[in-house]
Amino acid sequence: SLWELYPKDVRVDDKKILDPFMGGGTSLIEASRFGAESVGYDLNPVAWFVTKKEIEAGETDVEELEKAFEQVENKVADEILDYYRTPCPNGDHEADVMYNFWVKEVDCTSCGHTASLHGDYRVAKGRYENDDKYNVLCPDCGEVILVDDWQSESTCSSCSHHFTPKEGTTSRGKYTCRECGQKYGITDAIQEQDGYDLRLYAIEYYCPTCDEQGRSKSDVKGYKSVDSEDIRLFEKAKNEWQQRDDLHDYVPTEDLPPGHMISDRNPVFDHGYSQWKDMYNERQLLCLSKLLKAASEIEDENISEYILLTISESLNYNSLMVVYNPGKNLVANIFKSNSFDPPMRPIETNVWGTKAGTGTFTNMRDMTIKGVEYAKSPTERYIENGENRETSEFAQPIGQNATVHQGDMRLIDSENEYDAVITDPP
Repeated sequence: SLWELYPKDVRVDDKKILDPFMGGGTSLIEASRFGAESVGYDLNPVAWFVTKKEIEAGETDVEELEKAFEQVENKVADEILDYYRTPCPNGDHEADVMYNFWVKEVDCTSCGHTASLHGDYRVAKGRYENDDKYNVLCPDCGEVILVDDWQSESTCSSCSHHFTPKEGTTSRGKYTCRECGQKYGITDAIQEQDGYDLRLYAIEYYCPTCDEQGRSKSDVKGYKSVDSEDIRLFEKAKNEWQQRDDLHDYVPTEDLPPGHMISDRNPVFDHGYSQWKDMYNERQLLCLSKLLKAASEIEDENISEYILLTISESLNYNSLMVVYNPGKNLVANIFKSNSFDPPMRPIETNVWGTKAGTGTFTNMRDMTIKGVEYAKSPTERYIENGENRETSEFAQPIGQNATVHQGDMRLIDSENEYDAVITDPP
């Protein structure tokens, strides 16, 4: 077999390697799995922290980690989930919110009418028996309706308004007022009005009750309009955040740095963001802070850091920099592009998470546990007789004889200490 011809039983336990720009720690982890002593450096504290947790995973007790996650769940899960409920459109019961759909609004500089900044009125493609249709927002009554074609003229099934979902109010950095037809620069309006408003206009939900009743898939998971209860719930979260002074210390308050775009025209600043916290709404700040507080109360520092790492990973999907792809029915994370790109229609993800949806704390919790389990017993994959196989015979737990440092590699004064320097230089 190929395994016999090219065995991976390569013992390097008498060797020592250095990675002076370790980044995410790939070279250290691979060397560690095969017994080498490995040392890494990086100036970036995030790279140092991530790699530190990678090499500590092999010595971490999975059961203790699971208990810590259970402790966090018992403390804050219900409190967070209570803010992500919505009246189910299929009965007198509540469904779980997967995503809240928000849109930025400004006042028309000509007539004062509120202008919602929709590029078009798509919410998402239809699913299941409606997969040939589109969920769209009626710009007149605010209902989410199904239409055959989002690019052609449609009639609202709720208010009979005629509109073409493809034709929104924004194009090429300008908005057009639906009331008077005035065109104006979006960021100019935002700066002149000292910001913008946000309006909740749609919800994607998962309903466990409909699921238990065996109802159709489109009833169990779908899209709905916003009602007064949804608005009330957000206002309740907003009020709690304003009153919970004990949670505000968990939110970074420093100003956003200019970054690589040293000019007067920067999308982040043009949209009125000045501090990191401006990238979140009050419900997100409240729920994320509750998670961070619960993580800080875990006595075991190593375990607490894994909770922190999990929260950090979930931030990719839990900010107002996140958008929804209506053609694919999925949410894109903050790093969809290698920049901070403020959207007109940000998405608010269910921070804790329900049975459906991505980017939630529970999704990342499962990933963290799986990663620690792998680190304790890493495997190698190979092909034998045309079939994929996996073995843990030749690899040892990750992190043994590995150390990492957050600092400048130019200060390393070792001589004749390393058998190899392995890196991917920046």
